[in-house]
Amino acid sequence: MHTAQIFRIAVLTLASASLGGCIFFSSPADRALRRTPAFKDGYADGCASAQQQGADFRGNLVRDDAQYNSDQTYRTGWGNGYQTCRPIEQRQNTTAGSNPLPQPDPTH
Repeated sequence: MHTAQIFRIAVLTLASASLGGCIFFSSPADRALRRTPAFKDGYADGCASAQQQGADFRGNLVRDDAQYNSDQTYRTGWGNGYQTCRPIEQRQNTTAGSNPLPQPDPTH
């Protein structure tokens, strides 16, 4: 093999691994968590909230507040669904751990 071919294979392998990182690096516990009904319900509600943002001018969230406040699994699913489904332009300029929900601007 030529050096260029080896380099190309290495780049493709690294790109594939980084794109599929969740498959390779998630633990069995994480995969089991994602299969629970509470996580799935939270994910669906978070995703629905993210998709309606901008269409619902009242800022209503799709969320079971009682379950969100009492169930860590639902809360984790809701956050994952919200982050995954929100439009790309809203994901820019965010940092890990930042609040995904827009906060009212106190200057207006």
